[in-house]
Amino acid sequence: MPNDPRGAPPLAPAAFLTCEPGLAYLVRGGADLFAGVAGRAGSLRLLADIPDGEAVFGMEIAGAALLLLPRPGASLLPVPVEDLGADLARLADAWVSRAVDRARHLPHSVARDLRVLDAPPTLILADGEGELPAGAVAIPPGERPLWCLWRQGRLTGPWGTLEGPGDAPVPVLRTAPLHALDDGLVRACASEDLARKGQLVAALAAFNSRIAARLGDWSAAEGAAFGVHLARLANADAAALTTAIDELTERPASGVPEAALGLESPLLAALRKVAQAAGATLPPDAARGGGEGEDDEEILTVFAANSGLRVRRVRLSGAWWKTDGEGMVGHLRDGTPVALLPQGRSWRLWRPDGAPAVRIDAAVAGTLDEHAFVLYRGFEGTGDHPGRALLRFVLTATRRDMALIGGVGLLAGLLGMASPFLSGMLVQSVIPDGVRSEVAQVVIAMLAVSMGVMGFELVRGLT
Repeated sequence: MPNDPRGAPPLAPAAFLTCEPGLAYLVRGGADLFAGVAGRAGSLRLLADIPDGEAVFGMEIAGAALLLLPRPGASLLPVPVEDLGADLARLADAWVSRAVDRARHLPHSVARDLRVLDAPPTLILADGEGELPAGAVAIPPGERPLWCLWRQGRLTGPWGTLEGPGDAPVPVLRTAPLHALDDGLVRACASEDLARKGQLVAALAAFNSRIAARLGDWSAAEGAAFGVHLARLANADAAALTTAIDELTERPASGVPEAALGLESPLLAALRKVAQAAGATLPPDAARGGGEGEDDEEILTVFAANSGLRVRRVRLSGAWWKTDGEGMVGHLRDGTPVALLPQGRSWRLWRPDGAPAVRIDAAVAGTLDEHAFVLYRGFEGTGDHPGRALLRFVLTATRRDMALIGGVGLLAGLLGMASPFLSGMLVQSVIPDGVRSEVAQVVIAMLAVSMGVMGFELVRGLT
């Protein structure tokens, strides 16, 4: 790792360190990278975990800041980017790969620029000049990025466009391909080649400016959402004040403004989303009794109890997003409540701030707190008919499994009825007529029916 030419010792700040433009912050021991809206508490969002030996490149973001928090015992060494020397290419590759991957999960962000990701790649780039026919989607041969320089045509990717000789090189990765709008020609090279020619610092600065623009878009969207939230709170306060005055003066309440009707806490919104996915509906007064100063688990327990549900705390360990399960209420590391919803064989993360739901993978799972809360129905209301209540509870919880077992049993029964019918046909008609081809066909059909019955019985036994 290069030394700081100014001779400054590594920094070990106890709080967040703002990443300044033009500097690379070498991480020793690991650190967490955040983006925060300037001047607003509670706005921090975890962007990535930076492991030991990598670097974060500072940038200027409109309305926000890039912040590093070293882990206990770790330190940060700020170095001017142009003084990184032989380590520049390695550090740039790691930074570009990590930044591109994390930017895909940033809400209010770059979905409009990432449409090309939906198209399968059609071409593998190689070092040197290469032609890209119109419509081609090109990716590098490995995980490391390749930098593409314009030679001819119009080409675009999530992190830049190439339309003329003055355009900065564009990084191309497997998660950020290059799309040829018409027949084009590019020169692809690795970071080491750009560094030898003295072009990597400028190329990295252009990439960082695009990252900063995306973070600026996110900052503006977060600010707008925060303004709407404040307006709703103001409307709710005004409605409460009006109601209180009306009660004191014995006048009929003038009603609650419509803008306040959609107001609910992020925790309640996440709970409502999980309950809807489970087929339950929260009542309008589900939030009653949830104190502001209480722990989220206690508040969630109160909200769920008001809705006839129960809460169980679980640990998100291993590759949990690859297994089946029930919807959960989780938290990001910055404390934001989210809904974790199963969808087919995958999971989706839903945020109460209106951002699009994202598919959970290892990177997204890394932004979550290690604990979550599963919702389930309680067994209550037995009254004078406990047997009826128990039956209703069991049917509600197992109706899908019972439908599967019933369907499998019905099909097994139908196939079982086919076996005597085929046996009778074989003995009474086919064999006496001496038609050998029909004998073989009936025997094969009987074997197929027997195998089908065995399969259905096996499935029924497993369920």
